[in-house]
Amino acid sequence: MLMANFVTRLVTSALNYWLGFMVDVTVAGFFLAHTLTSMHRPLLISCLVVLAGLGLYGLLEYVFHRWIYHGRRSPATTGHLLHHENPQAPIAVPFFLPAMAAVTLWFLFRPVLGEGEASLMVAVLVSNFVYYGLLHHSQHHSRLKVRYVLSTRSHHLIHHHFPDRNFGLTTTLWDRVFGTHYLSARDLRTGEASMAVAPAVLKAKYRKE
Repeated sequence: MLMANFVTRLVTSALNYWLGFMVDVTVAGFFLAHTLTSMHRPLLISCLVVLAGLGLYGLLEYVFHRWIYHGRRSPATTGHLLHHENPQAPIAVPFFLPAMAAVTLWFLFRPVLGEGEASLMVAVLVSNFVYYGLLHHSQHHSRLKVRYVLSTRSHHLIHHHFPDRNFGLTTTLWDRVFGTHYLSARDLRTGEASMAVAPAVLKAKYRKE
């Protein structure tokens, strides 16, 4: 119980929220710098690694959101439920976890891709995670009248209405692949999806599990 309370206080802390951004940017910069000093293969190889990283990140984002954050009851689902109940609260994973995951992935990729290529892959993954965080923040806090922001905001806020739809945030590709994509034409044009959420739907789901 004490550990659960500590984790809850940590993930709902504004300090953890903003510290996470700073740590992630630092980690992405570190691996990118390491790439520039250790990768000596043709430019085509770098482009292929970047494309692979972009595709892998989108898939990981979808998998985590659908089957971990909305999966069986766990600390991850509890924290994500808090976000659904209060979308504007500064809720984020513990600031050190993405950095730990990045280092672990680097050690896993290194024997397969090579040192420089592994660093580039991790830099792409972490940079996308930073982009995800900034985009997610803008979707709940920004009122920019920019078509891209409005359309992605509508796509994500529909997920808050219907938690079994629109799991992807930076891309809709995997929602389309797995048949969970939904975005009305009206919301795509206007970005007028409501900020209302569906915590009762999530709670009922977790009680069944």
